[in-house]
Amino acid sequence: MRSEVVMAARGSPPPQVQGTAVLRLHGREVAHYVWQPDVPLATSPRPYLHPVRTLGGSVVTDAAPDSHPHQFGISIAAPDIDGRNFWGGRSFVAGHGPAWLDNHGIQRHQRWIRHTDTELAHQLRWIDPRQAELLRGGEALAVRGGEALAELAHAGMPGAVSGLDGLAARGVIRLWRPRCSPARACPTGG
Repeated sequence: MRSEVVMAARGSPPPQVQGTAVLRLHGREVAHYVWQPDVPLATSPRPYLHPVRTLGGSVVTDAAPDSHPHQFGISIAAPDIDGRNFWGGRSFVAGHGPAWLDNHGIQRHQRWIRHTDTELAHQLRWIDPRQAELLRGGEALAVRGGEALAELAHAGMPGAVSGLDGLAARGVIRLWRPRCSPARACPTGG
């Protein structure tokens, strides 16, 4: 069972389940940001948004489906940073193809910069399998909109990742695991 975390700063949100922050718009929950995930190392643990909801309450993201248990809602992932896997699952090995390696990295929350009902920003450390810090960066999230539309901005902060220049990095992307697919219809109703 997870314990409750109480934010001590003035104007902080109500206590949340450890490792999860809730983004709200007009009093409605629109997204949960899991900043301290409790997932297997083979998934390259990282902060992610899930569930993300429309203002009408329909969930539009998916997390850890059977076919791709290393994909979580909306997250920042990289299949290869200097030989370390920050994507999860198998790593590509030239001349061999996908293989299970002991090279999974972790994106670990370091500290909050901003934490309100509509905005979150924090610093992250990108840690390799031997607990060495490869990169330091940040993520900023904001939700805004009117009664009919919620816009969720999820991006690296300016100067977000320091140290990337000296590393061989391929494929740093924003990964979005939608709840709908050709085999499964998108939710309706808002």
